[in-house]
Amino acid sequence: MPNIGEWARRLWYFLNRRRFERELEREMASHRAQLEDPRRFGSALRLREQAADVWGWTWIDNLIHDIRYGARQLRQAPAFAAIAILTLTLGVSMARGRALTADDDRPGAAPVAVISNAMWQRLLGAAPDVVGREITVDGAPVTIVGVTPPRFHASHA
Repeated sequence: MPNIGEWARRLWYFLNRRRFERELEREMASHRAQLEDPRRFGSALRLREQAADVWGWTWIDNLIHDIRYGARQLRQAPAFAAIAILTLTLGVSMARGRALTADDDRPGAAPVAVISNAMWQRLLGAAPDVVGREITVDGAPVTIVGVTPPRFHASHA
C-alpha cells in the first residue's frame, strides 16, 4: 500500500501530467535520434503507457475514458438507455412481464427487451400475449420480456 509520500508524488504527477508527458516525449525523441537504427528504440506508445503506470494514475484516465464512452452510447440511443437504466435501478413494476435483470446481460444470454407501453399499443395492438414474442432490433431477433406501465418516462425516476 502506498505511503503518504507516494500518494503526494502521484498527486503531483496527476496535476502536472501534461507537462511530464511533453518532457517524456522530448526525451524519447532525443534518445531515438541518437540511435543508428531508431526502430531499436521500441514502441513510444508502450513506453508512454509504462511511464504512466509508474506514475500511478492510469485508472483515473481509464475511468474518464469509460465515462465518456458510456455517455456517447447513451446519447446515441436515449430511449433505450432510459428504459434500461430505470428498469435495472429505480424498482419500476411492469405493465406486463418483467424488468431486465443482471442475468439478461451475462455472456451467452438470449437477447431480450422491455418495450414501452406506447410501442406495445401502437405496433403490437396491445396484444395480451406480447411477452415472449420476438421483434427485430438492428436486424437481430429479440424476445420481449416486459412492457413498461402507461405514461412511463424518465420523469418517473
